[in-house]
Amino acid sequence: MCALGKVSSGFIKPLESGASEYPWYYDNNIPHIVNVTAPDGDDIYKESETITVRLEFSETVKLTNPSSLQLSFVNDLDSSVTGNAQYDSGDGTKFLNFEYIVQAGDNSSQLNVKELLLNGSEIKDPAGNSADIYISSTALQQNNTVKIDTLAPSVIDIDTVSPSGYYSVGEAIEIEVKFSEVIKVVGSPELV
Repeated sequence: MCALGKVSSGFIKPLESGASEYPWYYDNNIPHIVNVTAPDGDDIYKESETITVRLEFSETVKLTNPSSLQLSFVNDLDSSVTGNAQYDSGDGTKFLNFEYIVQAGDNSSQLNVKELLLNGSEIKDPAGNSADIYISSTALQQNNTVKIDTLAPSVIDIDTVSPSGYYSVGEAIEIEVKFSEVIKVVGSPELV
């Protein structure tokens, strides 16, 4: 006896040796995002550096038209969209990786993911269930501190540390230069 029917979501396991029936597995579990991380860890990114963000799904996902997938970032400083990361890799796994190249003027003390933009792409599990692509606005900051700093440090104050008075030739006068952020000094800079 043969029964015909339509399966809206599911797959057939291959016939095992000696078996006379195909076991059916019905899968109506919708894949969803379970974690958002920056695989390179906590860091401060400068202009032209690449930020990688990884979305972890509840199960393996397949992509159609992956080149149009984008991940939108939001700037915590003014809630504006910082930019869109492009899909990089992960089709056929639980992990989709996106890359963003930091542009001049991008600045954020904590980068967050705003949304996953499909732009005509599809994300489905092997059974054909479309993925739920909701992302919590704080998902990335729960795992990593990703900062963007494209502003050059600037001098905000110059003052003497040495006491006021008269100094003779050869005596040292200590001068403190205060910058807008922590800097790394290379070499032996001079004040002129």
